[in-house]
Amino acid sequence: MNNIVKFSYVMIIFLSLFFVVADAYGEKCGSSPDCEIYKCIPPAKPKCVLFGCMCIT
Repeated sequence: MNNIVKFSYVMIIFLSLFFVVADAYGEKCGSSPDCEIYKCIPPAKPKCVLFGCMCIT
C-alpha cells in the first residue's frame, strides 16, 4: 500500500515538471506580430523565435 502512494507522488511530481518545461518557451507564434500580447521587461521586445515568443533586447 505504501509503495502505491509513493509511486503516485512520484508520478505527480514528474508530470508537473514535464508540463512546466513544456511551457518554457512561452506563447506559440508564427511571426513576430503574434507576440504583441507577450509581456517583456523593457528594453526587451517580444519576438517570435523557433515558433515561441521570447524577449529579445
